[in-house]
Amino acid sequence: MYIVGYPYTCRLIEEELTITSSEYLDIVVPCFNPQSGWDKILVEQFLSLQQALPSTKLRCILVNDGSTKGVDAVHIAVLKESIEFFKYISYDKNRGKGYAIRAGIKEASSQIVAFTDIDFPYKISCFKEMIVRIEQGADLAIGYRTNSYYKKISTSRKLLSIGLRSIMKFFLQIPVTDTQSGLKVFNQNATKVVLDCKIDRYLFDMELVKLVARRRLHIDTVKLELRPGVILEPMSLRIVFTEFKNLLFLIFRR
Repeated sequence: MYIVGYPYTCRLIEEELTITSSEYLDIVVPCFNPQSGWDKILVEQFLSLQQALPSTKLRCILVNDGSTKGVDAVHIAVLKESIEFFKYISYDKNRGKGYAIRAGIKEASSQIVAFTDIDFPYKISCFKEMIVRIEQGADLAIGYRTNSYYKKISTSRKLLSIGLRSIMKFFLQIPVTDTQSGLKVFNQNATKVVLDCKIDRYLFDMELVKLVARRRLHIDTVKLELRPGVILEPMSLRIVFTEFKNLLFLIFRR
């Protein structure tokens, strides 16, 4: 089977017919107005993960979610040169993280798929452990953040995360209380759920976990640790107010 957009040779096309679920991994990376140097960080972390998974061919699907700055032809050229399997998706209007992830997943073809933030904020060991959980039978592996994480983030992010955890516990009846970590790994069962999600922006992750739980798929959790040097910006109040409508949608969605 030929996959449009990836630089396969004829030999690789033939070999793909016999691959197993652990030989390929698609990683969807949404992008919107990234900070300076993002392309070098992405390449560095992606190649570190590839080195940690020598028997797995990693494929990067970068989705430019209507950026107005920070992404140009030079950045994309660096990524194409550095990452063997690379696909770039771009559209003009900013639609939000959920929309971008779904756009990327529609281009994915591997049995195991992941999405993460553009700066790969968590340690490679966390990513590896989540992949292992999927190979052991979980449909969705999500990360949960500990007190050490909250000591390193802004007050606004901390309050928002704690507030969302409380809402999930008392209103949504989701089996986990941390859905917004930005790193998820899943199999084809959960991929179908991702594509059924309706929320385009920040609370997409929460909707995903709610639907996976409602469909009685297996969710597993892995403790997350920030990699050294990661800087997380304060959460915009505009995002908080915008997502209030989506929060009500989640509470009452059946």
